[in-house]
Amino acid sequence: LESPIVGDAVEVSWHGKFRLESCEVHAGCAWWAANVVDKMKVHDDAGDQWWYKVTFPGWQGRWDEWVPRERLRWPVTRADPKFERTIRPRDA
Repeated sequence: LESPIVGDAVEVSWHGKFRLESCEVHAGCAWWAANVVDKMKVHDDAGDQWWYKVTFPGWQGRWDEWVPRERLRWPVTRADPKFERTIRPRDA
């Protein structure tokens, strides 16, 4: 993944357990559609790395979060042979 810039559409990985609107419980990894709204360089013991603030279209701002580059990928389209479903608001 090239380094995203502010305004880029990306997908963010999320691991855990959550309930979909269809009331099914999903556990594992899901990819959520998001947009990069800010980025910052963070220095830690491993060196410098970029973190990205993402917002999720259709979701309230309280769900915005800062994520490391490892949790981002470019959006996958149905034409891509590695297509994996991305969860969006109001999916049933």
